[in-house]
Amino acid sequence: MPPWILRALDHFVPPARKTDEVELRQGRLLVAMLGLVLLTVPWNSVVQLYRGHWALLGVSTTTIALHSAALLAYRRYDNHALISQLLLAFGALGIWAAALLSGLLYSPVTPIFAAVPLVALALIGERAVRRWTVVSITAVLSLTAAELAGFSQRDMLLQFFQPVPVTLNLLLLVGYIAGIGYFLQVLNEIQRQQVEQARRAADEARAAADAANAAKSSFLANMSHELRTPMNGVLGLAEVLLHGKNLTEAQRLQLRTIHESGRTLVSLLNDILDLSKVESGHVQLDELPWAVPTALEEVRQLFGQSAARKGLVLRTRCGPEVPPLLLGDPARVRQVLLNLVGNAIKFTAAGEVELSAALSGPTLRLSVRDTGIGVDVDAQQRIFEPFTQADSSTSRRHGGTGLGLAICSRLVGLMGGRIELQSAPGLGSRFTVCLPLRPAPPGTAPPADPAPVGPPPDVLPGGSAPLPAPDGPLPAPEGPPPPDAAPTNTPAAPAARAVAAKPRCLLVEDVAVNQVVATMMMERLGFSVEVVDEGPAALSRILEGDHWDIILMDWQLPGMDGLEVTRRARAAGVRLRIVGVTANVRAEDREAGLAAGMDDFVGKPYTLDQLQRAVRGS
Repeated sequence: MPPWILRALDHFVPPARKTDEVELRQGRLLVAMLGLVLLTVPWNSVVQLYRGHWALLGVSTTTIALHSAALLAYRRYDNHALISQLLLAFGALGIWAAALLSGLLYSPVTPIFAAVPLVALALIGERAVRRWTVVSITAVLSLTAAELAGFSQRDMLLQFFQPVPVTLNLLLLVGYIAGIGYFLQVLNEIQRQQVEQARRAADEARAAADAANAAKSSFLANMSHELRTPMNGVLGLAEVLLHGKNLTEAQRLQLRTIHESGRTLVSLLNDILDLSKVESGHVQLDELPWAVPTALEEVRQLFGQSAARKGLVLRTRCGPEVPPLLLGDPARVRQVLLNLVGNAIKFTAAGEVELSAALSGPTLRLSVRDTGIGVDVDAQQRIFEPFTQADSSTSRRHGGTGLGLAICSRLVGLMGGRIELQSAPGLGSRFTVCLPLRPAPPGTAPPADPAPVGPPPDVLPGGSAPLPAPDGPLPAPEGPPPPDAAPTNTPAAPAARAVAAKPRCLLVEDVAVNQVVATMMMERLGFSVEVVDEGPAALSRILEGDHWDIILMDWQLPGMDGLEVTRRARAAGVRLRIVGVTANVRAEDREAGLAAGMDDFVGKPYTLDQLQRAVRGS
């Protein structure tokens, strides 16, 4: 549309409507239609005056007066809805009166009724279409009734069919329809732009949310690293001292309290990290074969001593209908079972805890039943929410933060299942994990090296009791590390092995407290230890050709990180056993260490037993 026409229309549009594109377009259309009536009807009035059609002239004059008043009031009072309704009412009434006086159904103005609902759509919106459609149909039916009743002004019909009136009325009809078409076209374009803007806004919001999740994950990972480093010193030294032989019972009790309190803090830290990872969608499930009886037995072995100390019977039962091998994520399934069994033992004072597996149609049902305190109905509605427990006194009596079940619920949901709860106060509880049954294809080999008993490296049983501290000294390892750990990058290795009284460990660690903990633990395992606190120096010592039986490699080192040291050592042909020791305990961290060439991975804080298993490769 030419700019000068738009400027003329904008002159009558209220200023408040010019800030919104859709309202501006509606205002322009209303002004255009009012103007179109004022441009065409006067010519009809001239013809009617010339021919002496006084009734029609009265209709035309009234139409001109009302539309002029509406146009002048529109800009001043900004009453778009009222003016639009009046325009539609004036138009419908004028068309009806003109048709009544000029041939009823045969009048040249009668077809204009078809434009009334379209005008309502353009000016007001969809909510007005039905109303004005009914008005138009009613008007046409009334003309039909008048025609059937014999009321007809056929003498005036001939006058209406003169060239000038017909042309003007057709021009009015065409103008209405053209204006509506233009408006609807523009409206579609505006809506398309709004959809595009909404899509871009959604993309930006999604990107911002992803960035916020990434920032949160990075923050939590960094905080985890910083918290685990001092906790490694606290727990490691407490465990080393607990292995001493000359402790009084009071001293041993104090050390066990320190150790168990530290394990509780680490468990809480793991829970927070795990919940954050689940809620941000960063958990990736594995697709591995696993055996249900093996998983149940691992959980039973882990909590057997804890149950026995409380006088509880811990039993497992696997139905014969359960397939020998399933597909899924065994680490996550075990994490859920560890949490549920740990909670069952913690909240059961006497009786038994049973972990069972059975099939129900296409669903695998893993149930944990206890004879504990139970959960009332109201608490069952919220118990799977974060930081929620059955009642406010639960955390004081039994400990925990209420994160464990929230994590379990979300993990099971990611695996396509759900957790059911049946419980009553004083009668115990039954938590049932319902997972889609996914049998492994025929011929699938069972897991060659089942996961060691205990939680995965980056997870502790959330909400369960802390793992017990050792009660006495561990026996020294029998003999040196296995032959496959011997170096192959130097011919002097056999001679060195013959001379060395103890297997040798190169400890690459820059934090003093971690050096003390690792050195004391490795010496208790029968190793002599040399400490290097920088990446470049560690690489030099590895490549010098000295015989090392094991290398404990921290990740964050001055000069060169432990991953890069490992990669360069492997590239140089070093085949020593390298165990990564770091406070970065996420699954992706473990994968990064193994990809760099490390043989195993131990997350801080670690126990002597965990370190021994990593060193031995068992």
